[in-house]
Amino acid sequence: MLSVEFAPNEGIDDALLSLSLLMQPWRWYKGEEKETLRKKIGLMLQAKKEDVHFFLSGRAGLFHLLKCLDVPEGSEVIVTGYTCEAVVLPVLALGLIPIYNDVSFLDCSSNPEKTPSLISKRTRVLIIQHTYGIPPRRTALLKIAAEHGLVVIEDLAHGFEKDVFLKDSVKTYKLLSFGRSKSMSSVFGGAVITHGGPVRDGMATAERGVKQVAAGELVKLLNYKPFSLLIKYTYSILGTGKLLHKALTTSGVLVPEISSREKRGEYDPYFDKDYPNALAILLSHQLEKYESTRRRRGEVVREYRKALKGVLTDDFSLARYPVLVKDREKFLREAKGYGFYPGTWYTQPVAPEGLELGKVGYRKGDCPEAEFISKHIVNLPTNIHLETARDIVELVKPHLLIRS
Repeated sequence: MLSVEFAPNEGIDDALLSLSLLMQPWRWYKGEEKETLRKKIGLMLQAKKEDVHFFLSGRAGLFHLLKCLDVPEGSEVIVTGYTCEAVVLPVLALGLIPIYNDVSFLDCSSNPEKTPSLISKRTRVLIIQHTYGIPPRRTALLKIAAEHGLVVIEDLAHGFEKDVFLKDSVKTYKLLSFGRSKSMSSVFGGAVITHGGPVRDGMATAERGVKQVAAGELVKLLNYKPFSLLIKYTYSILGTGKLLHKALTTSGVLVPEISSREKRGEYDPYFDKDYPNALAILLSHQLEKYESTRRRRGEVVREYRKALKGVLTDDFSLARYPVLVKDREKFLREAKGYGFYPGTWYTQPVAPEGLELGKVGYRKGDCPEAEFISKHIVNLPTNIHLETARDIVELVKPHLLIRS
């Protein structure tokens, strides 16, 4: 089974580490690893370790950041009109109004040509999403924000090119996610990067004030990596892995990435918790492999770029590679026959599929480009061997939708 959505980052080494942690409960909440990780994340993003604040999820981090920014209720927050509910629900939970900015076809991120017309007297925040880890037209967006006195939050949840921030004179707040389908995974987790001042102090207080993850829940999170690997390895053996996945999900052994409450369009405080040391250990292990994984992903992206014309990205080290296909359902059925499960970020302007868009303030026609892309997008894996990437290319070519 080759899946973009399901445990794309996990190897045997990750599963074994998680299993070993299950036997070492004294490391679950105490240890130096979390503080060491704080320093490493800061170095990656040109920030001091005191400016790195961990939570159990990126959406919890965004919720507390918006609170610490003291944005008045009823203010407007410009978000990318091709995003996940994890960005929008914290905005709504604080009584703020999301304003959806349509995307540019070339990067699936906010189109700066359309941004100025969305700004009103009530606009306070601009969230710049690095969709799929592709750098947006950042300079233009930052200039617009400066001209209108907007606070900028950069959403790096999908991944990011760290060189973008080298010698960066513009101070922005940054949001990271370490969810199971992201470029670096500790199953759950997120971080907010501040830049000093009262917001840093407020975020530090918020981090200290959230509840600890219960031991029983942490066991479930630590079980994810070994179970997910077992499911993938047995998926095509008489459907064993498929049945196992269903059983573990139904029984609650595997914690869903998105809760039922979130699928109804409501912010879920369940994820508003501390980031335990055990998960920091898992993420630190993935960070040790970061450069080698980054090189492999970069090679695969170049292979896709060379073979698949008219796609959305440049040669970046992406965790998933987006392409447009003429008939997505037809392509997904054919891919499934080869044991390949492409990703589908995103099948509607505010994901996941099935979320009632009206509940998150999105109206049909708000973002026509995002609506078109969401009907045709599929994501290809990048953390794979070049030979596998070439096989995928041959599978995709007959289905490719090329826009002039």
